Amino acid sequence: MPEEITVPYNGCELSGLSLTTQLDCWSEYGTCEKDVKSKIVNTIKKVADGDLKGKYFVILGAGSELGPVKSLLQWGANVLAVRTRKASQWKALEDFARTTPGRLFIPVSDGVSGADILVEPLHIRDWIASVVPDSVQDITVGMYTYLDSEAHVRVSLGCDLIMEGLRKHWAATKNVRLAYLPTPSCSCAITCEAYASIATNRAKAPLWIRMTGCEQPYTSDIDGIQMFHGLFEAQGPNYALAKSLQMWRALTTRIAHYFFAD
Repeated sequence: MPEEITVPYNGCELSGLSLTTQLDCWSEYGTCEKDVKSKIVNTIKKVADGDLKGKYFVILGAGSELGPVKSLLQWGANVLAVRTRKASQWKALEDFARTTPGRLFIPVSDGVSGADILVEPLHIRDWIASVVPDSVQDITVGMYTYLDSEAHVRVSLGCDLIMEGLRKHWAATKNVRLAYLPTPSCSCAITCEAYASIATNRAKAPLWIRMTGCEQPYTSDIDGIQMFHGLFEAQGPNYALAKSLQMWRALTTRIAHYFFAD
């Protein structure tokens, strides 16, 4: 397993002092909130003290640059990776997996690695269900897919079919956690500090920025809950629909866990 947690940035791997120094710079500049440094440092400590051997993770969209496949393998996890049939990229991932203590599981059909979520979600769901041992009680299923235009909506629906299918299939035998990449493009609650800083930072902005005529972020206060609304036209309706679908599934699953769990 890796000796320390590193964070890639600008062609370098930040860790220890170099990471905390960079976090201080971002915080002072206003790139992130003041408490980001402490949260990241505490999270790294928890991860460094952990061990993922014996744990199972399903990664839908295993080729995503934002996905955790390599990190999970480095920490000894069992990773079921799903991505399209691209031989060279699969080989690179297989070669990497051999250098780690983790185990990589790949769907194979007619001797070809990979699977297409757009056209065979049910086959993928059944393959995942057949690979995970009955003795495993906890499993995380994460979605990291992205496609252009309306294909993003379709692949989101395919992933949802897989994830909900697995959750219902294992409802009585396993604790299934669903993981998604969040986005500030959907309406979301923000802290009071972040809400107040919007007007403050805008007033401090240099003249050349204010001359662009960029509109102030759209926010609202709903019964004391500060909301940020980040949807904008350039993203298009397909992205908005796909991400809203993902976030609502995450919310409804969380609510069901709290209110309907035995």
